[in-house]
Amino acid sequence: MLLLLALAYPLAVAGLALLLRRVLPDWGAARLVPAAAVPGPAVVLALAAVAVARLGPAQPGGTDANGMAMMVYLLGGAMLAAFMLALGLPAAWAALRLTRRRAPGTASTPVSPPPAPPPAPEADPSSAPPASLQAPSPPGASDPGFDALLAPLPGFAQEELRRRNRIARHPPVTPAELFAHVHGWLVSAGIAEGRGGYPGGRGAPGWTEYAEEQRLGAAVFRAAEAAWGPAPAPLSASVAEYERRFPPPVRRMGDGWEPHVDEVAGRLIYGFPVESGFATASFAFPVTERDLAVLLADPYRRAVLEVVTHTAYQRSMIRDARQVTERDARALVDAVLHAPDAELAVWLAAFDREHNIGVDHYARQAMARRAGG
Repeated sequence: MLLLLALAYPLAVAGLALLLRRVLPDWGAARLVPAAAVPGPAVVLALAAVAVARLGPAQPGGTDANGMAMMVYLLGGAMLAAFMLALGLPAAWAALRLTRRRAPGTASTPVSPPPAPPPAPEADPSSAPPASLQAPSPPGASDPGFDALLAPLPGFAQEELRRRNRIARHPPVTPAELFAHVHGWLVSAGIAEGRGGYPGGRGAPGWTEYAEEQRLGAAVFRAAEAAWGPAPAPLSASVAEYERRFPPPVRRMGDGWEPHVDEVAGRLIYGFPVESGFATASFAFPVTERDLAVLLADPYRRAVLEVVTHTAYQRSMIRDARQVTERDARALVDAVLHAPDAELAVWLAAFDREHNIGVDHYARQAMARRAGG
C-alpha cells in the first residue's frame, strides 16, 4: 500500500501541475510547483486535526487513552504530510521542467533576418514646420537671438546672463523679455527670503552674498536699460525699490583685509580672512550694534575676538574637520565681548588649552600692529 502511494502520488501531483499550467498560463514554476504539491499534505494535516477533535472522554471505569491517540494522529499526520511533500515537490518541478515549451525563435527554429526598411524619402524643405513649432535647442546651445540681445551689454552683464541661462531652453531674445527675465531674479529671491528660505532669516549667514546678488541683478537691469532703452515703468520702479533696500555696503569698523564690520542692507556683518597653508578664505557672520559698540570701545576685546575667530575658523578648514556654525560664532562673540573680565580670563585659559595657543600674546601683538598702523 505504501509502495503504491509512493508511485501514484507523484504522478498525480505531476499531472496536477501540468493541468494548472494549462489553466494558468501566466504562472511560473515558482507558483505552480507549490500550488500542485501543497494541497495534498494540507488535507492530511486537516484530517488529523479533525480526528483529534473527535476524540471523546474515556468511558467511566475505562482507561483514558486520549493522550496517546492525539500523539498518534498528530505525529502520523505530520509524517505523512512531510512524506507527501518530499514526493510531490520534485515530481511537480520535474514535470514542468521536462515539458517546458520552447520559445519561438530558439536554435531548433531558423529565423530569417528582418527585411531591410525602405529608404527614407528626401525631405521637402517646404514641408518643414515653422520655427515656432520646432523643438527647442538643447540646453547650452548658442541662440543667435540671445547672443544679439547680449552684444551691446557690458561684460559683467553678459557674464551673469550667460551663467543664469546656461541650461535654459528658451532664453530671452527681445528687450521686453530681457527686462522681465532680470526682474524675475530679484522677485524670486525676495519671495524666498520672505518665506524663510534663502537666506533664511535676518540672522542667517550668507547675507552678504545674498545682498551682493541682489545688487548685481539691479545693475544688470540698469545695463539693459542703457543698451535697449527704458524698461516698462512698473518694472523700473520695482528695481528702484530693490536698489534702495540693497545699497552698497558701508564699512563701520576696520580697514583693508583686517577683521571688519560692514553694514550690508541693514545688517552688521563681521568679516575676516583666514589663512591655512596655501589657502586663504573669507568668513563672515552677523553681529549686533551692541557687539559693534564693544569692538569700537575696547581694543583688547576686539583683538581677542580677532585671534579667537581666526583660530576657530582656521581649524575648520582642515579636511573632515567640524565646521563653525553661526551658533558657534555667536557663543564666541558673547564670551569675548560681553563676559565680565574674570569670566573672560577663565574662558581664555580653557580656549588656550584646547587649541594649544596663547590668545593674550597674539591679541597684544594685534593691538600693537593696529596702534602703529
